Amino acid sequence: ISLELKVDVFNAARYDSIADTLDYVELVELIRSISEAKTFRLAEAYGMYLLEAILTKWEIVTAGSISVVKSIFPGMKGFEVEIELQRGDLN
Repeated sequence: ISLELKVDVFNAARYDSIADTLDYVELVELIRSISEAKTFRLAEAYGMYLLEAILTKWEIVTAGSISVVKSIFPGMKGFEVEIELQRGDLN
């Protein structure tokens, strides 16, 4: 996967506060735990689930884009699906 997040880092940058930013180790652990615990038939569903989990866990993440590459045949590079989601899209 390839992940791009929009993060509100105003407080982190202004006050040099690690507590007010995104913990990348936690982010990787979340993605890894979801990837190992759940199965998805669609790359789209996998990407959407990851983005929803990230937006739910971290209030400072305001939007995100995830690309999931899925190979179908041996020797084929595969295809890529990109999902974009904003905090306002969560219901």
